[in-house]
Amino acid sequence: MATISLTDFEDVRIEAPWGDIVGRWYGNRQERPILAIHGWMDNLGSFGTLIPLLPDYLGVLCIELPGHGRSAHLPAGMRYHVHDYVSIIGRVMKAYKWSKVSIMGHSLGGALGYLWAALAPHTVDLVISLDIVHPPLLTPVYPQVHKLFLNKFAIADERSYEAGNVQEPPSYSLSELRQLMAQGSDNSVPAELAHHLLYRSVTKSQLFPDKFYFSRDARVKWYQQFPMSADLAAAMASRIQDTPYLIIKGTESPYVNEDTLPSRTILAKQNPHYEFYEVPGRHHVHLTNAEEVAKHIVPFLRHHRPPKLANERTKALHQFTVGPELAAVMLSRIKNIPCLMIKASDSPFVTEQSTLADQNPQYEFYEVLGQHHVHLTHPEECEKHIIPFLKLHRPPKAVQLTRTLNNEQVPVERMSKL
Repeated sequence: MATISLTDFEDVRIEAPWGDIVGRWYGNRQERPILAIHGWMDNLGSFGTLIPLLPDYLGVLCIELPGHGRSAHLPAGMRYHVHDYVSIIGRVMKAYKWSKVSIMGHSLGGALGYLWAALAPHTVDLVISLDIVHPPLLTPVYPQVHKLFLNKFAIADERSYEAGNVQEPPSYSLSELRQLMAQGSDNSVPAELAHHLLYRSVTKSQLFPDKFYFSRDARVKWYQQFPMSADLAAAMASRIQDTPYLIIKGTESPYVNEDTLPSRTILAKQNPHYEFYEVPGRHHVHLTNAEEVAKHIVPFLRHHRPPKLANERTKALHQFTVGPELAAVMLSRIKNIPCLMIKASDSPFVTEQSTLADQNPQYEFYEVLGQHHVHLTHPEECEKHIIPFLKLHRPPKAVQLTRTLNNEQVPVERMSKL
């Protein structure tokens, strides 16, 4: 299976009233991509180990929520709110003129996918939710938590936008930053993988050489959550009846817990396209155990968003078909002609070739990873088979160099003797 290359991307900016929403579009940019949304305090780098394992016929547009990564911060006095983050999905759809959206979200990003799928199910053709089901449920301690977050936000807001405040945040070495990220995530992002997120969330210090500081908006830490009642969570789940929905839980993560069981039960009973799997790992399981996560995502994508080009060409192929008898006659007429066939692994056009293999001793067959235009996308792999085949059946002829002498073409070696 051909997969997306991390080097094949285009950086994008989506205009918004407060500034740009920044993203990176990996892979195929001719079709509507998967919209990937990161978690709280993260950025698009959290998908860095997963994207190279996804099929290349679909692109992935990773966006960074306001205040995260390289996206613009909200103006002074404006607080980050889950409700506003949900609206980002609609803003992206409007910018690209999509009538449908495919959402892959981790943590907060997955919760946004749940809310959007429940509020506008007719616009969603699939959701992949990584270690989250829905926003947390309302608890008796929420008023105290809300008050704490409001106070912390006010302090951070004043500190960040106080007139004349140009003081740099605390700066650290890269080694220290890796350790801070590991500690801050309870080792969900281990130090050896922290670089996937750090390169989009830090800025080089102007005061201390070889040191960096976190450049995300400090106010994001105290964002306005959206705690839900159990009844509201269940009611939303009941609205996601026909949308293909995949949830992957990290076995060592606490976020897909008993609080989410009622909603998961509703999805399992009412949604025939619902799938749930557990994968060894913590909250950032898509980063630390991407191979196992991809084993569930790839079949899900292929089933619910199969290769469009292959489907269209298969339909066209059915318009020009030959019966088995005619096909056999045609094959019998090329039994003595050297024949090389290269099949693209993800293409539907080459199926049965055993008859030709039985009748033609000079027949060769190989399979190369790729889609129908594999000769264009993977020419080096095709050349590995074509060049030896040509050298065997059309070997180079000895080149006879000649020159004109007395109106006669004379071989060069003969002229040397004259």
